[in-house]
This record gives sequence, C-alpha cells and structure tokens, in this order.
Amino acid sequence: MKKSNTQERLKLIMEEKNLRQVDLLNKCMPYCKKYNVRLGRNDISQYVSGKAEPTQIRLSILAEALNVTETWLMGYDVEREPTFKFSALEKELITAYRNKPEMQSAVNTLLGISNNSQRTVEYPMAARTTKKIKLSAQEVESLKKAKEYNEDI
Repeated sequence: MKKSNTQERLKLIMEEKNLRQVDLLNKCMPYCKKYNVRLGRNDISQYVSGKAEPTQIRLSILAEALNVTETWLMGYDVEREPTFKFSALEKELITAYRNKPEMQSAVNTLLGISNNSQRTVEYPMAARTTKKIKLSAQEVESLKKAKEYNEDI
C-alpha cells in the first residue's frame, strides 16, 4: 500500500541524516559513475520539490546512496532498509567456511571474531515441532564428539 511519495521520503531521510541537496548529490556520485548515469543539482531539486519523479535507474541510485529500498523511497509501506545481498564471491566464501569446520577457528581468529559466538541449533522437541537454542562453539564441539552425533548440527 502506498502511504507517501518519493518527494516526501527524500525530504524525510534528508532531514533525518541532516543532508542538503548537494550532499545527497555527492552521495549519489559513486553510483552514478558505477552505472554511467548523469545526475545533476537540477534533478535532485526537481525530485525534492515534487516537480519530477526519478527514472528507475536514478531511483536505484538514490536508494543505494541513502541505504534504503527503492520501494520504500517510492512511498510504499515496506521495509525501509534493504535486505543484505551477498556477491558471488561472498556466497562462495560462506560455503567454503561452512564446509571446512576444522578451519573455522583459524578464520575466526584471523578476522578477530570470538570463538565463543553463539550458534542456533535445531533439535526435535516433539513429533512435529522444533525448537531453536543457542549453543556456544565449545558446546557445539562437545556435541560433535558425543557418541550419537547428528551431522545436521
């Protein structure tokens, strides 16, 4: 459901972040270069005043620069913050990390991540339900060494 419009959302976020139009334009510049799109002071002024609506690519640039979703910026009643997206390399790294549990401690140390971080593990509570609990890395390791170790943990 649409609750607002791009003009109002731009004004709102610019006020919240204490941005002037020129500041917004400067935040957009890296994305303009990335997508090879020209965006000027006049364009920003027209969007903020409501005299014009940004094209799809310019809406995308504004959303990225402001770290909001395009849909929210258009005025719809949706999540404001974008969902986190992984690049192909990041997905590959996550898969490799998960497939090499023996290396996780070394990677965590290298990245400065505490080895006592909590993991969510599902275990059956009843025939048709599961409950999630938090276990420390040490508890997970203890479970792995248990006689009836379940590979899904």
